[in-house]
Amino acid sequence: MQAQASTKAKSPSPSGGFSKDPERTERNRSRIGWIGSFGPWHGAEVLIRALSVMPAEVDLLMIGDGSLRTACQSLADELGVSSRVEWTGALPHCDALQLLFRCDLLASPHTPLPGQEFFGSPTKIFEYMALGRPIVASALGQIAEVLEDGRTARLVPPGDVQALANAVVELLKRADRGAALGRAAQSEARRRHTWEHRAVDVLNALQGAVTTSTPVAATKTVT
Repeated sequence: MQAQASTKAKSPSPSGGFSKDPERTERNRSRIGWIGSFGPWHGAEVLIRALSVMPAEVDLLMIGDGSLRTACQSLADELGVSSRVEWTGALPHCDALQLLFRCDLLASPHTPLPGQEFFGSPTKIFEYMALGRPIVASALGQIAEVLEDGRTARLVPPGDVQALANAVVELLKRADRGAALGRAAQSEARRRHTWEHRAVDVLNALQGAVTTSTPVAATKTVT
């Protein structure tokens, strides 16, 4: 189960923040970014299958490590896309954010576990939003509550390989390559999903619980 939390990722700035990858732009290639621990709910294999039906000039960056990484690498070999996937392994947090910011688009293709209702608010969703990159994610559970299809992200049915591929390609073909979605998501993250905002939500909830709780009768002490 994923933890339900929000985070404030470092926001890129033109003067001293993250930098894009000029070499990839010159090669006229596009890159999808993904980060995770390769858990069965992360949908890493769905993303690799989607890559196999995307144009050959689209690459994939996969940051992280975990139990299903080897299986995902074997799947990439089987589908003939291994040369288009970069596997970084686990990285320091700031290094991971830098690489994600240099991608054209970020993906979060979560899938539900069999027989279990999905519940979670993955931290990386908020970090994706704070980075201001276009997002394609699964319309699943709390993810679909945080992101709004067509305004802050493109949402697709969980596990639907073709729908995921189509959404990525459609964004990359836009005149702004999805930049408007990225800006809207970043604005939403700053407005609603920082740790400061979460602390206020928790305090308000606690205050409400105290206000509505039944008073406990005072006990007279006999001396």
